Amino acid sequence: MNAILLAITGVSLLVAGFMSAVAWRMTREERRRSDARVAQLAEALYEEDGGSSVTVAQLLETARPDNRPRYLITMLAGICVVGALGGAGIFIARTRSDSPSRNARLQPSDVPLELLELDHEREGGHLIVRGVVRNPADSSERDGLSAVVVLVGHDGSVVASGRSALPNARLLPGATAPFVVTVSGAADIDRFRLSFRSDARLEPHVDRRTS
Repeated sequence: MNAILLAITGVSLLVAGFMSAVAWRMTREERRRSDARVAQLAEALYEEDGGSSVTVAQLLETARPDNRPRYLITMLAGICVVGALGGAGIFIARTRSDSPSRNARLQPSDVPLELLELDHEREGGHLIVRGVVRNPADSSERDGLSAVVVLVGHDGSVVASGRSALPNARLLPGATAPFVVTVSGAADIDRFRLSFRSDARLEPHVDRRTS
């Protein structure tokens, strides 16, 4: 959208410049013709022959220039200039409004956790999920973190879920912590989903496993 607005603004400025140049040239030509008519009229006024009145009347009639084309071109140039200024204003406003959203940095509390390790195994009808999670150095302290595992059946429905608190009551910035979650009812499942929760909300996380 910004590229389209920029292109429209550029084209409008080019058209406005071209129309302004045409209007200026027409004004100059009209002034030149008007000066020529005035000179002819002045010369005719001093003629002594009998046809001078006719010549003067004709010159007075032709001395009235038709300004409609010039006014039309000037009006079109003005419309183009206004359109270009309006497009430029919209483009600048959109750029300024989009800049904070593009350049804004995440608040420390919104920096996602990093999943460093993840493994699972079955033991009878239980699924045991183990891993290691890290709180990034540029994040804030997380309190009361828990790992949550949801078992999903072959039809996409939730079969069972389990939750286990991390051993560190407070996970400081840059610190890591292991987790183990055991969920029963895993005899016939398709997959599982892992997430992390604090006392207040669902905590976002990203996969940082190297293997």
